[in-house]
Amino acid sequence: MKKSISTLLRLLLFLSLGVFIFYFVYKEQAAQYMNFCLEQGNSASECSLVDKIINDLRHARPFWLVMTLVLYFISNVSRAIRWKLLVEPDNGPVRVRNTFLATMVGYFANLAIPRFGEFVRAGVLSRYEKIGSAEVMGTVVTDRLLDVLCLLLMFGLGMILASGQILDYLSTHAQLPNISSFMITGLILGILLVLGLTVYLGVRFKYHRIMQRLKAKVKSFVAGVMSIRNVKNYKLLVFHSLNIWLMYYLMTFLPFLSFDSTAHLTPVAGLLVFIFGGLGMVLPAPGGIGTYHAMVIAGLSIYGVSGPDAFSFAMIIFLVINICVNLVMGVVSLIALPIVNTNYKPQREHDH
Repeated sequence: MKKSISTLLRLLLFLSLGVFIFYFVYKEQAAQYMNFCLEQGNSASECSLVDKIINDLRHARPFWLVMTLVLYFISNVSRAIRWKLLVEPDNGPVRVRNTFLATMVGYFANLAIPRFGEFVRAGVLSRYEKIGSAEVMGTVVTDRLLDVLCLLLMFGLGMILASGQILDYLSTHAQLPNISSFMITGLILGILLVLGLTVYLGVRFKYHRIMQRLKAKVKSFVAGVMSIRNVKNYKLLVFHSLNIWLMYYLMTFLPFLSFDSTAHLTPVAGLLVFIFGGLGMVLPAPGGIGTYHAMVIAGLSIYGVSGPDAFSFAMIIFLVINICVNLVMGVVSLIALPIVNTNYKPQREHDH
């Protein structure tokens, strides 16, 4: 009875948190669309975000949106397998179901605080697989470094295939930030101060218990980062790395076919918009809120798609994947993790 009440309370807590995040995100996006719509000369009554999205969804071709969700699931399975490959060399077997569910919980956390999900998913896997949190965090860093390499690869491919459009856009819209010598000097001095303080504390309290524990954590973190050296199946690692980003690309291109305003765009246009959207997701905003939309609108504008249609496209993809799926899957994963691990007791060769 007590266990049932505890599960129910946990479910209500997670659902409440999910509803709060969704409301917060929707409120922010509704305000952005209202400002954008009013700037186009429309009245406030014509600037309902819900009406715009519903109208566009009503005329969309649902098959391609459903396919987008399928591709998103496949990408996350590949990410879970790749993460498993990185964790196992120094820790023994781990469950794919745990790397998958932990990843989805991480995406859920990113909706609230940018990049916080990386720490959350590391903590979740550490808890259920009984692995040191610092070492797991090291594998997360390696996982993200692989993503950066893949993004750079896609960016390079995009520059080759759509160099003319990209260069024309950058020459027209790009502006270099105004950075003063005072800011540069202050940044350098700040970095030197932090480094100097770190070295001083390291030498001064070299044998202190806290310092020894910190060194152990750093050593485990570095071991996690370097786990890629001990991966047993590099071909599988490369395959899943490429598959993740192929799925991401298709998740941008296939939705083009759902809407009349973008159905005419080519695969190269999809690659360019994907690159722009990817850069928007990298920027430090919760789940890419605002930054993703702005970059997708910029990418679509190169191909003559109007602002409102581009905004609606970005919003629908954002809501379908980054909000609805991540929100629902995040809550489901939080509930599922303790259930699927009820009788699971991983045995590790060494105690962290």
